[in-house]
Amino acid sequence: EPTLAGLDFYRNFVQKAKSEKPQGVSLLFSIQTNGILLDEEWADFFRREHFLVGLSLDGNEELHNANRIDPQGNGTYERVKKAYELLTSFGVEVNILAVVTSFLAEHGKEAYEAIKKMGCRYIQFIACLDPMGEKRGGRPYSLTPDAYGKFLCTLFDLYYADWKKGDFHSIRLFDDDIHILLNDGVTSCAT
Repeated sequence: EPTLAGLDFYRNFVQKAKSEKPQGVSLLFSIQTNGILLDEEWADFFRREHFLVGLSLDGNEELHNANRIDPQGNGTYERVKKAYELLTSFGVEVNILAVVTSFLAEHGKEAYEAIKKMGCRYIQFIACLDPMGEKRGGRPYSLTPDAYGKFLCTLFDLYYADWKKGDFHSIRLFDDDIHILLNDGVTSCAT
């Protein structure tokens, strides 16, 4: 969790980056966080420095809390949702990153609808892979290719139906695939 470095670390980093950047170079800052440590001071800093914040949130409470627990074993959904609300109230640009486990893959519609209901328009769904060197499928969260394929089909149908209704929500993987088909590049290294 990068916010464990503390806000002063990021203040110093941004100041150093600004002071050492070559003339004519633009800086863009982003961070991926679980949001647990965020407060008004963090939100104000992100707003002032124009950070893009990726917030890790796996759909609804049940899906999120299945794998995202604190050291005491408590689910973190409510705290992450409050972090999202705090950041957006400060005008910080926020994307949601959801990790597709075997459980989430079975509930793609619920995950997508929950994130949309929060008001988020930019979503990334990242496949959860087994640790390197381990036999595939040995973990409770293990995602099989078949389950992931079914999840993607369900998700694309929802994405496309919303687009047709004029209610577009960016799902990075699909956006990148469309850009490839249009031959105008991609925005991520995952495609």
